[in-house]
Amino acid sequence: MDSSDRLPSGLLTPFSDLFSTKPAHLWWPYVPRDCFVVLEGDPGAGKTWIATDLAADVSRGDLYRGPEGHSQGKPGKVLYLDLRDDWASVLRPRLEAAGADLTRVFWVEGPGVIYEDEDGRETIDLDTVARMLERHKPDLLVIDPIDLYVGKKAGNLSRDLAALARNYHCTILAVRRVPRTPSGRPARGNPEDLSYWADSVVLCGKDPEETGKRVVAHERCTHEAEGDSIQFEIKEGRLEWGDFKEITADEFLFPVKEAAERPSALKEAREFLQTALEERRQEAVEILKTAALEGIRKKTLLRAKKALGVKSVREISFWYWELPKPEKEDAKKDGQLGHLDGKP
Repeated sequence: MDSSDRLPSGLLTPFSDLFSTKPAHLWWPYVPRDCFVVLEGDPGAGKTWIATDLAADVSRGDLYRGPEGHSQGKPGKVLYLDLRDDWASVLRPRLEAAGADLTRVFWVEGPGVIYEDEDGRETIDLDTVARMLERHKPDLLVIDPIDLYVGKKAGNLSRDLAALARNYHCTILAVRRVPRTPSGRPARGNPEDLSYWADSVVLCGKDPEETGKRVVAHERCTHEAEGDSIQFEIKEGRLEWGDFKEITADEFLFPVKEAAERPSALKEAREFLQTALEERRQEAVEILKTAALEGIRKKTLLRAKKALGVKSVREISFWYWELPKPEKEDAKKDGQLGHLDGKP
């Protein structure tokens, strides 16, 4: 008898019998729903500012989409577990400044969720968390910071939190410092690391080019392409989002020695468009496809389009992009056709 004949039938399921889903988001594309997400950064990077701002958005159903704007959804419930920051002087003021519906954001009493393991280290009681999620059905659980509760089995904790997020339809956001090696380099690729089972990893840090500004960068996502980096500032006790920033998570984690060595995605996109449209206008769909093959993101391409003054022209049911005509040519054309609008 073949060994495969002895396998229980329940172990194998053809993918034709399985269904696929399109992920929804609390913050597109950085924080998907019903997933385990890690938000990390060095001290002072603005991690808790982002966590409280997200909590406020979820409580109002205001789903932030970056500089493009917001989309309105159903107001959600948020549970916030934080044994480090004072709720009265830190968390509530930040939530209020962010416009949170405070009736939908709940402070989690730490002693009921945290216990000491055999090594005397504080650890998250996952059974208690599961009961809490089942009873209160939150849209978002924030654990800030999770560093305090991570022991030697961080990989197991990550896997268990990911399972809880899926089973109870709740996004779990774990906030932590960037883990580093003794030499100071970011530690990556370890299966025992907390981020190993994360569906999305978001990094924040100080802008290396503009003093006083900070940046969110999308480090990794299992569902779709990572989002563009976004600037933000802390002004008068609240977080204010800014424009997209041409910097990657790797440039935060592994900065190059010379700024000149850092490639500019916007510059590359402008050069691509200039070359593509130099001879004649092109169909917009084809330009987008070619740019994607060149590794140019759509948002970067659109910013390059705006910077170059590229015009969109529609013919029948197709859109074309074309470079602006030189001023001399436009002036000549105006002179030739001036009689049509009463000009001499």
